[in-house]
Amino acid sequence: MPTRSLMRIQADPAPKGGAARFFSSRNYLKIIEDTGEVGFWSADLRVGTLDATPGLYRILGLDPTIEIPIALFVDMIHPEDQPVHGDQFAMLSAGQPINREFRIIRPDRTQRWLQHRGGGPSGRTAGRATPWAWCSTSPPGTMRCRRCCSATTG
Repeated sequence: MPTRSLMRIQADPAPKGGAARFFSSRNYLKIIEDTGEVGFWSADLRVGTLDATPGLYRILGLDPTIEIPIALFVDMIHPEDQPVHGDQFAMLSAGQPINREFRIIRPDRTQRWLQHRGGGPSGRTAGRATPWAWCSTSPPGTMRCRRCCSATTG
């Protein structure tokens, strides 16, 4: 199921003899995205686009009305991190999971650390492989601390 479809308001009829559910998947996803600075996506590898949730648009600093080509996401990776992390979608296409931390440069020229995890393809719909992933922002001090610790421990 494409990620964005979870965010759409869906009719949730009341079960027989009961009340309608108070929270839908959409509500839970919004709570997670708002409290954890997390965003989710799925991808259509044939077309090369990401189907992102509002949380991911917010993290990336992009207008939620635009489509996100995979190439745009990869181009946002910091130039110093590109050689190591530019292969993420090739790995996902090959069915290998990823768990990476890297910097991105947003359109407003601010820099953010991301933790990017993904797996896939998780299913096939009419020949469409749909890898999935989530991104979260990492506190800026986390990576500086890791670099400092690795530099001192050799």
